[in-house]
This record gives sequence, C-alpha cells and structure tokens, in this order.
Amino acid sequence: MNKNTADIKKRLNNVAGQINGIVRMIDEEKECLAIITQLKAAKAGLAKASTIIVQSYLTKCLKEGRNSTVSKAEVEKLILELAR
Repeated sequence: MNKNTADIKKRLNNVAGQINGIVRMIDEEKECLAIITQLKAAKAGLAKASTIIVQSYLTKCLKEGRNSTVSKAEVEKLILELAR
C-alpha cells in the first residue's frame, strides 16, 4: 500500500476538511442544499479512499499468496461492489 499511502492520506485529509466545513456551515445556518452538496462530496471522497485501501490490501494479499483460492475476477468484483 506504500505507493498509495500519499493519495489515501490526501483524500482523507480532504474529507476531514469537508466535514469541518460542514460543521461550520451548520453552525452558520447555511442553506440545506449547500450542506447536502458538501455531504455528498465528503461521502464520495471517503468511498474512493476506502476503495483504494481495500484494493491495495487485496492486491497485496494475492501477490503474497494469501487467500490463494480467491480469483482475480472475484477480487475485482469485490472492489466494484465496494465502489457502489
């Protein structure tokens, strides 16, 4: 997962910033639509980071021979399911 660590951390930091912004928007009683837009963006960012983390872990497991009964197609199916 080393090559993806920087990307994952960047995405999670962005999500943290978005969450802080959402809290501030709620405190300032901003429009619901603006808050919902930010919630959707934070959710999407977290989902993408999760997908990268799981993909990296599963790829590593397959390369190291762990879970050798799991096919590459099954791994790809899991990754796609997580991305939904």
